[in-house]
Amino acid sequence: MSEYTVHSELRNIGAKTVHTARLHRFISDTPTEHHGTDTGPSPVEYLLGALGACLGASAAAYAHSPKYKVKLSKFDMDFTAET
Repeated sequence: MSEYTVHSELRNIGAKTVHTARLHRFISDTPTEHHGTDTGPSPVEYLLGALGACLGASAAAYAHSPKYKVKLSKFDMDFTAET
């Protein structure tokens, strides 16, 4: 079993949030039209990136198996929200 922890701290500027995972820091924010300062990807963009990372990690795991031939190297993650 693996455990994962991300510490998040909301800054006093728009929706800017600084996250720390192990030794890695990353910023999320929202575009200015959503009251953010656009200093980083939005939470939805990070979610899409996380899904893409899972897909990539799975493809990489299969690529190391002699049973499979994996040619996937690029893919897009899209999301449309109704407002």
